[in-house]
Amino acid sequence: AQFMLSATKLQKVALSYVSEKLRGDLSFWRTVIRELPEDGWHLAFVQYGPLDLLGADKKTMLEAVKRNVEALSYGSDVVRGDPEVVMEALKRDWKGAKYCSRLEVNSISKAIAQDWRAISSYLDLLEPWKIEGMAKLVKINPQIVRDPRLGKVHEVMTLAVKQNGLLLACGTKELRDDRDLVDAAISQTWRALGFASKRLRNDMALITKALKQDGLALQHASDEIRDNASMVIDAMKRNPAAFRFAGTCLHADNSFWEVLVRTFYDTAWIKWLQHGRGQLSPGFSLPEEGAPLKAKASPVKAKVSAVKAKDSTLRLPPLNPDLRKQATALP
Repeated sequence: AQFMLSATKLQKVALSYVSEKLRGDLSFWRTVIRELPEDGWHLAFVQYGPLDLLGADKKTMLEAVKRNVEALSYGSDVVRGDPEVVMEALKRDWKGAKYCSRLEVNSISKAIAQDWRAISSYLDLLEPWKIEGMAKLVKINPQIVRDPRLGKVHEVMTLAVKQNGLLLACGTKELRDDRDLVDAAISQTWRALGFASKRLRNDMALITKALKQDGLALQHASDEIRDNASMVIDAMKRNPAAFRFAGTCLHADNSFWEVLVRTFYDTAWIKWLQHGRGQLSPGFSLPEEGAPLKAKASPVKAKVSAVKAKDSTLRLPPLNPDLRKQATALP
């Protein structure tokens, strides 16, 4: 055996001349697998070894899967379903799941921790499958709901979106129209609103919950809500950048601009010039060049002391002469 092993290290083809007695010695082939870690398993299982003996031997298979999980594909059904062999294979490479004849929650959890795609083999073996143990698997890797067979199960999707709201995108059309599921997803992240159904993107309560996290959630709201001045103002209080998602009709609404300027008097004029109708905001009066520019005071601000009122004065750079002429010509 030692002589043949030495010869094999020099020339792999030496294994073709092994005696029948040595060829049937499982310990010899296990030694070949250990001593030639790169391709020893392939020499034993595919090229020169007795597959019927090697594939049915648990010890030999354990040695082989430690080097390459593909060796499991040459095992017998019994060996490919042995818990110890399966666990050893999946600890090393999740792709070994497709070669297993039996999978349990504990073993498949090792695989899906590496890659969610391993769940496919688990579900294939469980047809018709049950949700037993699925809660544990979702906790390990919620991405498993990307498998269409799980993306249509309400209980599994609920567990997944509570960990990652963006996984709402993996749900079926019906589930993305389920208010409870969408609510759970938005509670995890406001960005999940972008995957909700058109009906739920017009749900005031859900939109409000999303806006409390970040005003940019306004971009996923329905046109009706984006045309709502109070909703836009609330969104801008969370994130002024939400202004760019305001409905087009608001750009022609003077009352909206009056509220906008009084609420965000330090930046509203910039938004007006960039996104408005090319006219000065009704919340400001046109000053002399270089003079301080003040926002119209609200009833609350009227009660503020003169010192604070002075501090709230906003000085702007000199206006462009062309813009001054246009503004002066306004009725």
